[in-house]
Amino acid sequence: MAIKVKKAVLWKRDLENRPGTLAESLKPFAEAKQNLQVVMGYAYPGERNRSALEVYPVSGAKGEAAARAAGLEAMTHTNCLLIEGDDRVGLAYAMANELAGNSVNISFSIIQVVGGKFLAILGFESAGDADKATAIIKSVGKSTVKKTTARKKARKTTAKAKTKKKPAKKLAKKPAKKSATRKTAGRKKPAAKKTAPKAKKRPAARKKSKK
Repeated sequence: MAIKVKKAVLWKRDLENRPGTLAESLKPFAEAKQNLQVVMGYAYPGERNRSALEVYPVSGAKGEAAARAAGLEAMTHTNCLLIEGDDRVGLAYAMANELAGNSVNISFSIIQVVGGKFLAILGFESAGDADKATAIIKSVGKSTVKKTTARKKARKTTAKAKTKKKPAKKLAKKPAKKSATRKTAGRKKPAAKKTAPKAKKRPAARKKSKK
């Protein structure tokens, strides 16, 4: 997914720095069922009792009504860009480095990654700087996509090369073992002849002589 860049308008409210002010400010959005993508609260440095809340996006009649009910106002004087895309290592650095190289100053930045998705809101001092930054950030997004794609292809090629099977070595067949006696091998032994026991002859009965 290529980097998407568009102009954004934040809504802001100054708050008393005490417990409950954040909940009070978000309640109208919850009641109007308006989903916020960015909620940033902070205390002013050196001012213990003063803080501020900024939210995005506020769109449509219901969203604007909820924002006004919460005491927020559109920061039309602030030039902001919303940057979205797939997260990649070094993406925030690449954008900041290119902006610095082109003498574009960043007034403030909110950068987060959720579920592998990159989201950033960058503020600039003028509309001209915001327009210049848009072209630079889009260019950075394209170059990082190309680099990531090339890396993925290189990894796949390496993985395929490693998984290729080497040809199996043919094992020499061992000669079959010869039987001890070739002549008798495979021949059946003759069965032993059974001889019946000879019957014993009984002695002949003696004849009685007649007197």
